[in-house]
Amino acid sequence: MSATAAHDELDGLIGRTQRIFDGAWSSIDTNAEPCPDGHPGLIFAFGRIGPGSTTPELGERIPQVLALWKDAGHDASVTHSTQSGVALTEVRFPPGGGYAADGLYLSLVASAKGTTIDAQSRCVPGDPDAYNARHPHRDTTP
Repeated sequence: MSATAAHDELDGLIGRTQRIFDGAWSSIDTNAEPCPDGHPGLIFAFGRIGPGSTTPELGERIPQVLALWKDAGHDASVTHSTQSGVALTEVRFPPGGGYAADGLYLSLVASAKGTTIDAQSRCVPGDPDAYNARHPHRDTTP
């Protein structure tokens, strides 16, 4: 898979996930970065911040996210927790944490206060600096 294909594959899935939730989203994506743990190649990191959801809305939206990600080949898990008195629901691939063998991970955390999506693309061949020189527009961090 090419670097652009790895980026676009995950960016598209994240965009379809965002459309499940009503409201505006902010993007904090990065340019290409080196693969973690010294592996050769590059990855893309994605961050999105969006609107909160009521408990009934989450009851409708989380199953839609699970189905969407499963259709994309990512069988995710759902966990519930509370942080500072706020109930959180996390959808995570791979289930239980960590990264898939190819470096991919997806995490959606939703609450009444907001929703975040954090993701990392597959680790694919390429030099991050050379890629960024050709595609500098990908970085949306503040």
